[in-house]
Amino acid sequence: MPRCRTLTGLANTAAEVCPNAPRWFTGLDLGQRQDHSALATLERIGARLAIRSLTRFPLGTSYEDLYRLITATVIPGGVPQVLAIDAAGPGLPIVDRLRQCNHAGLTLRAVFITGGHTPGTAKGGCLTVPRRKLVANLEIAIKTRALICHGKLHNRSLFERELATIDKPNKRDDLAIAVALALNAAI
Repeated sequence: MPRCRTLTGLANTAAEVCPNAPRWFTGLDLGQRQDHSALATLERIGARLAIRSLTRFPLGTSYEDLYRLITATVIPGGVPQVLAIDAAGPGLPIVDRLRQCNHAGLTLRAVFITGGHTPGTAKGGCLTVPRRKLVANLEIAIKTRALICHGKLHNRSLFERELATIDKPNKRDDLAIAVALALNAAI
């Protein structure tokens, strides 16, 4: 996939136009019993990304229900889109099932969130991204207004509370990580 655009504040180059570049980026952070699963969708608008949806699923939502939701509502019909999934734990089986579906226009990115210092690639083509890099990119994008969130967006206040405590241990960060995964796929 061509890397045709960059976000202001995250790179030194100006935003470029690439007509075939994806416009939609979705991040899925998986949880179930102790952590919520969360889904965030971003839309590229010029050199910015706008958060278009923030969904936090109830504790106990099954992975099968999440898979059905993704295939029914998130995956577009031929519209270029990137879906970045937290591949730890149950993430890889969901990625494998989605790859078998072979949806037109969909690029899947399996991401292992690590405690390391540099991004890389793991066995099987999965990306490894340090949590601190995901969080830092999210903070930079918000501060530079490369990432915008409209006031009436459902779960915005919950997302903002998560952002305020994202560096503190044992705090909820499901929506923030879902947004960070989508953002990472966009840059």
